[in-house]
Amino acid sequence: MKTKISELSEEILQKLLEYKEKNPDFTFSLRERDSVLSQEKRLENGFWFQGSDYIYVPLFSKGDNDRKIKSIGFVITFTENNVINNNYIEVSFKGKNFDNEEVDFHKEVADTFGIELNQDNFGYYNFEDKENYLKNLEFYIGDFRNQVIKLLEKYNLKGKYIVPEKKLQKRLEKIEEIKRMRLSLNEKDNLEINQYQMKHPLNQILFGAPGTGKTYTLRNEYFPQYTISEKSISPESYFEEIVSGLTWWQAIALALLEMGTSKVNDILENRWVSKKAVLSESKNVRATIWGNLQFHTVIESKTVNYTQRQTPYIFDKTKDKKWELFENELKEQAPEIYDILDSVNNFKPNPNKEIKHYVFTTFHQSFSYEDFIEGIKPVMEEGKETISYQIENGIFKDLCLKAQNDTENRYAIFIDEINL
Repeated sequence: MKTKISELSEEILQKLLEYKEKNPDFTFSLRERDSVLSQEKRLENGFWFQGSDYIYVPLFSKGDNDRKIKSIGFVITFTENNVINNNYIEVSFKGKNFDNEEVDFHKEVADTFGIELNQDNFGYYNFEDKENYLKNLEFYIGDFRNQVIKLLEKYNLKGKYIVPEKKLQKRLEKIEEIKRMRLSLNEKDNLEINQYQMKHPLNQILFGAPGTGKTYTLRNEYFPQYTISEKSISPESYFEEIVSGLTWWQAIALALLEMGTSKVNDILENRWVSKKAVLSESKNVRATIWGNLQFHTVIESKTVNYTQRQTPYIFDKTKDKKWELFENELKEQAPEIYDILDSVNNFKPNPNKEIKHYVFTTFHQSFSYEDFIEGIKPVMEEGKETISYQIENGIFKDLCLKAQNDTENRYAIFIDEINL
């Protein structure tokens, strides 16, 4: 089925791009990233749209996959034998994700096309000819979308729902990059890579007596190769740089600041937590989130019985098993969270600030495996006599995780005082 979905995703993408050539203002939404809940690399496997065993093609921002909010989409489903068994247009809206104007907008969309909504505010526009999915897709991106655009204008929602051209092009560029990566390298490419590696070895040792210029060479010739100005990085790269330095509780706090009271499943899909999951090596992200929520629950909580709590005390669980953030406590105990959020949302590159893609360390006598790779570190909370322990990455492992998630830049570690 994976192959079928991948092939059909590419076919649909090409149809959308053909339509865009004739209608330049036409935009649509594409998968941005893989869900942290899934071990499958769907985006890398050519799943350009939402869905695992189906295809969901959203045209608007509210229905893209930033937070798994479905709104209006063209859906194709399959049998177990990889045969298309249905395709339809889905209209849905539920819960706190939609304000009153958006609810009225969706209801009018449903009324306009004779879509009957169920008690969960889900409805379907079914096609008479279910086998001709491409013809049905043309109706969806043409007549159907044009009518929806008029309703968006009526409710002053175009700015909120229309996918910006810049966002579309960015995701198309990512897809093209994935396609290039999936192509096998030809002999010429392999030759160029081998020649490059012969001229630029990955590992080098600078040796000599004290005062022969080893440190000078390192600082003036090697450090600059792995240093860039903040003005040359994108908002996305800056966001990743910030998230890489966050603790789990900080990422969760930022997610709840953006989303309000939420269930763990929703927290998992938020940009802060999902990016933190990608950059970390947590074997069970859900358990990590649960643990941090309980660690930092307010002392007076009546719904959380966990006793080993740590500052800051800022979370609590509601009776309906959702998690809330106490902003008054956050402002008092961890006000820096607001600065972090503002720096990302209002990112302004500083040309004088350097971003280092390297680590410089010294192998002194007390430097251990735990410092370099990974180790269990004691944590003593202020005002408490007991010691708790947590696993922390060493400097080399941290650097490897950053490099793994930033294929556009090279990373290096420089080690001083290696005694052979």
